[in-house]
This record gives sequence, structure tokens and C-alpha cells, in this order.
Amino acid sequence: AVLESGSAGNGTIDYYSDGAQAGKYAIYWTGSNQYTGPGFNFKPDKDLSQLVAANYEFDFWVKGDTPGTKFQIRFLDSKTTDAADHPWRICFDIDQTKVTWDGTWQHLRIPLKSFFETGAWDNNAWYNTQGKFDWKAVDRFEIIAEYGALGSKKIWFDDIKITGTPITSVIDNPEAKSFDAKAYPNPFTDEVKIEYNLTKSDNLEVCVFDLNGRKLCTLFAGYQTSGRHEIHWNPYHQGFVSTTEGIFVCRISTSEKSETIKLVYKK
Repeated sequence: AVLESGSAGNGTIDYYSDGAQAGKYAIYWTGSNQYTGPGFNFKPDKDLSQLVAANYEFDFWVKGDTPGTKFQIRFLDSKTTDAADHPWRICFDIDQTKVTWDGTWQHLRIPLKSFFETGAWDNNAWYNTQGKFDWKAVDRFEIIAEYGALGSKKIWFDDIKITGTPITSVIDNPEAKSFDAKAYPNPFTDEVKIEYNLTKSDNLEVCVFDLNGRKLCTLFAGYQTSGRHEIHWNPYHQGFVSTTEGIFVCRISTSEKSETIKLVYKK
């Protein structure tokens, strides 16, 4: 129930390109005119409102070969019969602050709540945002050369999905909601200790993100036994240097559940 609906303009969109990050195929994109790119039409429309409320994330892999590359990913809702309604957009910009365009695969997880409304293009006219985007009636997802023609830039995408802790499992097992994670001191000026509880042995990942959804570092990734654990992080961990105060997000996740906690860094 997901159909191809994009436009390459004078360029190329190959939905079955070699060189996948995982599996057999990736999506390859190059040469598009401005305002064109890969698209996916949902038949029927998708209700994503519960996933937004449950802090789900837009999850994908991307790589590009040209520094300075910038494009937009966005959802469009379904236009109703109301004459005042339009296909409203909710968007997120992908640029060099999110991805290192060095020809290697980069993994991004962007909270759906981080997408921002921009307006609507309808009947050859632009309508400024009115806060009317409807997550209950999502018609399409698009990857668009919003800020200029793509030209000779080459971009690949793989494993595009929306991910999070399954809502049904949280309802069925309220005790599985979290890892009882704590961070202290918080705010911190040098190093923060993150504690969490693993109720059963499992493969675990602990990562730190900025508020744009860009992964800064992985603190732990691997198999861990059940019990109470702790891990330490500072702004210089694994080569990441923070020159300003800021708020970061630590995500602890297994195949069954995920929890995020806010980390406040003060110089």
C-alpha cells in the first residue's frame, strides 16, 4: 500500500540501485530539478498520530558525495473537500549539520515531533502555514530538492522506516515502558553518569543525539546482561566537542523498547 509517486525532473531516481547499506537494493538520486525528488504515495492514507504521540522516529540511512548538500524530507496530508483546506506540509531539512557528505552511510533517527510545518502549494498558489497539518491523514512522503537543483550531487537512501517502542507492547505490559534511566549530575559541566536497569539480558544500544536528531556518538552497542548498569559521557566523548552549552538526548534501546532522557550541559 505504498506506491512510487516521485518525479526526477531531468535527473534519475533508481529505486533498485546496487550498493545498499543492508539487503539488496538502495534508492539512488541525482540530477533532479528544484522541487522534484523521490516520493511515496500511501494508499490508503496513513494515520500516524499515535506514533507521533508515542515519540516515534523517522529512521533511515543516507550517503552523499558532495559537501554542502541540502534537501528536505516531508509528509503531506490529504486535501479535504473543504475549499479552505490544502495539502499541508510538515518538513525536516537534511544538510551538513546532520550528515557528513563523504560517501559513507550515515544513520539518522529524527523524532516525528521535530518536523515543522511550512505551508501548502495548491492550485498554483502558495499558502502559508496555519497549523492545520493532520497526522491522522498522511497522503504522501517526499524527498525534495527544495533549495535548488540537485545537479551532479549523488545521494543514496536505504532502510527508510518509522520506528519506536511498539505501542501494543507498552499497553500489554506497562512495566516494560522504560529502563528506569537516571542521569546525574544533570545539568552537568564535565561528565554525566547515566544509570539504567535491564530486566533481562539483551542486545542494547546507548546513543547521544542533539536536538536536531543527529547522532553524536554511541556509548554502548552490544550484548549486556540483566541488572543495573551505568555509563559515563562528556562532550569530548569519541571526538565530539561541544563549544557551547546545550541540551542533548540520550536514547537507550533494545529490540523491544526504548527510552530517552534529557542531558543538560553547562560550561
